[in-house]
Amino acid sequence: MKKRPHEKYITVHVMDRYIQQGCGIPDIGGGPGHYSIRYTKQGHPMTLSDLSEENMCFARKIALRYGLKMV
Repeated sequence: MKKRPHEKYITVHVMDRYIQQGCGIPDIGGGPGHYSIRYTKQGHPMTLSDLSEENMCFARKIALRYGLKMV
C-alpha cells in the first residue's frame, strides 16, 4: 500500500470544519487511534473500535502516555 503522508492532515482539516466542541465522535476501524487521541485531547468524547486487538492495545498505551481516559 502506498503511503500518503498528507492524508491525515487533509482529513483533520475537513473534520475540524464540522466537529463542534464537546461532540461525541465514533472512530470505527480507527486502527491505532490517531484521530481518537487527537480529538480526546481536545475534549471530545471518543469511541474507538477496531478489529485488531494489537491496534487497540497500542491506542490504550498512547492514551495513558497523555493521561487520557480510555473506556
